[in-house]
Amino acid sequence: MIKKDSRSTEPGTALVTGGAKRIGASISKHLAKSGWNVIIHFNTNKKAAIQLRSKIIKLGGSAEIIKADLSKEKHVKELIPRIKKKYGDLSLLINNASIFERDNIAKLKEYDWNRNIEINVKAPLFLSKYFYNSLSKNESGVIINIVDQGVLNNRPDFISYYASKNSLWYLTKTLAQTFSPKV
Repeated sequence: MIKKDSRSTEPGTALVTGGAKRIGASISKHLAKSGWNVIIHFNTNKKAAIQLRSKIIKLGGSAEIIKADLSKEKHVKELIPRIKKKYGDLSLLINNASIFERDNIAKLKEYDWNRNIEINVKAPLFLSKYFYNSLSKNESGVIINIVDQGVLNNRPDFISYYASKNSLWYLTKTLAQTFSPKV
């Protein structure tokens, strides 16, 4: 559950990457119920994003959808400015999008490894950077990076996923120190 603190006294606009399905959809719905204007990010499943937006609006919430391929540097770099231009200031970034596919050291392919790093580590890092840089001198914001129990219990049959989520876990700790107290 997301609780308000000194950096988010009133619900504002939130971006949820991978916000159209599974955990992301639950996060998006919860935020909308709590009064947030939710920007639901999707890459390939526009239908799920549209359906979720419709559900949220029918329940009295506020939601929009935005497409971006987070494995492409240009899309990552342009996402926060696109949102600010179209929807105004962003006060909450939830890095939820991820790749979760079975692989192991015997069958590991460089493409799969790189894609996990791009989506699960690189995109959250640079989205966090661009979000932080988008805040004015007097603004503050919140960044939440979604990891899972894999940071404590690695599984060798998901080597790329768990390696990338462990990287995101340590990156989150570093960014918290870097961005404090503003984010």
